[in-house]
Formats: sequence, structure tokens, C-alpha cells
Amino acid sequence: MHIVIVGGSFGGLTAAYDLRRQLSRHEHQITVISRERRFIFIPSLPWVAMGSKTIADISFDLEAPLAAKDIDFVEATVSGIDPGARTVQTDGARYDYDILLLATGHRSANEAVSGLGPFDGPGHSLMSPAEAEEARDTWAAFLRDPGPMVIGCAPGASCLGPAYEFLFEAHHALKRRRLRHKVPITFVTPEPFLGHFGVGGFGKARQFFEGELEQRDIRYLNSAAISNITGESVELADGKVFESRYSLVIPPLAGVHAVADTAGLANPKGFIPVDAHYRHPDFPDIYATHVRADPVRPPRNISEMSAGRHWLWAKRFFANYYLWKIKRGVTRSPTWVW
Repeated sequence: MHIVIVGGSFGGLTAAYDLRRQLSRHEHQITVISRERRFIFIPSLPWVAMGSKTIADISFDLEAPLAAKDIDFVEATVSGIDPGARTVQTDGARYDYDILLLATGHRSANEAVSGLGPFDGPGHSLMSPAEAEEARDTWAAFLRDPGPMVIGCAPGASCLGPAYEFLFEAHHALKRRRLRHKVPITFVTPEPFLGHFGVGGFGKARQFFEGELEQRDIRYLNSAAISNITGESVELADGKVFESRYSLVIPPLAGVHAVADTAGLANPKGFIPVDAHYRHPDFPDIYATHVRADPVRPPRNISEMSAGRHWLWAKRFFANYYLWKIKRGVTRSPTWVW
């Protein structure tokens, strides 16, 4: 049996290792197809955008770790899927499969906001390695000639945390360089209140974030829809305009084109519907990984929130630990890590 896994990030790599552990090497061939040659710890991209880390610092080459587990690796971009013929077409070859596991992750739907580049407009983002590196390069230029900046989330954005993280990172970097007084910062979010995060908030998150932004003299707008970004401003749907010489906005997410363009495979946003076993309802030999989130559920009794360097150290530790273990094919962590 040939199992083809499309995607070499968190879901694809974890699935490949787990399947290899459970299935006979003589009877089951596993192939991972990934457009990225390196596994990249995506939660560290805000550090790349700030210039404190490089992509090399937060990644490793996939080929050797996969080969060590007898998993074939193909560096290629998938251009098409034919569920009827059970084939995957890449930019260089075609692969037959018995079971297909789609772990492609998201595509940044930057086209949702006019001017939200970064490669075809003046706005910046950090939801992919290339975007984070572009944001880093223009951030370095911005520091040489600072001015007003806007950080925020576009309407429909579902991954809001990176905007908050970049906001605090930017404030700290400017303060450390004694440039903060030259850079008025505005935070714009479609959330009904700060700390909502698309889950209705939790504990005292709203009060916490409002206090932290006010303490740092950061202006913020809730329930706001960014509609256009230019090299000098950010415009909202209600007509408000904010001067901005550096605009970083988190876009909404969509499915990758190869999945979205395959008839009957995806929903209107390009994501794959699955049943309780992560199997496609119409194509029983196609599965998809879904990041299974368990947000703090109502009444979300988080009684304490705090700020401090220890949280930065904790994230650094976890990033390094995760890279160390996943490179070795370890997909489970001891309970003390959590």
C-alpha cells in the first residue's frame, strides 16, 4: 500500500512518523511531498519578522530525518489532485496513491484586503516564512526612518495571536532603540474587544490587554474592518484613515489552490470537510489533518494573567524542545511539558 502525505509541517510530519511506527515497512510505502524542504516552527515567525531569529534558527532539513525512518521525501509543489484516478500531480511528476493524507496547512488570503502584500502591495504579514522575511527586511529599513505604524488583523482573520505578539515585540524593540516616541502605534482588530481571540475571550483577558496597551500608549480600535492599505496609510471600511509607514496585518486564511481547485474536495474556503475519523465524506481514501484545538471552554475560568520575561523564556524553551524532538521522530511529549 502506498500512502502519500501532502505537507511536511506539523500535521504531515507527525502523521508520517506515527504511521511509520504502526505500519510494516515491507507492506506500506510512505511518501511525504512538501513544497518546503525544511520543517519550520511556524509559531516563531514573529521572531523572524523582528530579526531576532532566522529561518535556519527555527527549522531543519526534512530529508535525512525522514530517510532515517524509511519515509520517502519529495520536495515539490502539488499542482493538482485527481481523486478518481487516485493521483497527485506535482510540478515535476505524478504519484499514485492508495491512501492520500492532505496536510497542506493554510494559504494566506492576502487578497482579502486591498494593498495587503507583501509582494504585490505595501502591507506586510508574517503568516509564512517568505512573508516573515519580507517583514524583517522592511522593518530594518523602517527603523532607519521611523514614523507612524498600524498593526492588526483583517476581517475574517482566525489566527489573531501573532498580531498581539508582533505588537508587543515592536513596542519593545522601538523602546530599546529609543525610537518609541517617534512611532505612534495603532492596533486595529475585528474582535469586539481586546483578548476575544475568536472564542469569546477568557478570564480577565480584556482588562489585561486594555491595561497593557494603555500602559504602552498604544491606541486600539475594536470591531474595525481594514479595507485598504497604502504606503502611507491604513483605511477602514467606515471611512477612518490612519497614517502608517509600516503596516503589518494578519490576513484571513484559505485552503491551498491545489485543494481548493479540485472539484468536490473542499468547501468554499478551500478547506477539506472530514468525518469523526478525519476521512473525506465523499472520497473514502482521502484524509485530512486538522489542528484539534481545545480552547479554554466556557466559563473560561482563568483567574490569573501576567506579563514578564518568563513567558518569553518559556516559549523559547518550547520552540527549541519541539524542534529537537520532532527532528528525531518523537511525536508525543511528557505531561510535564504542558
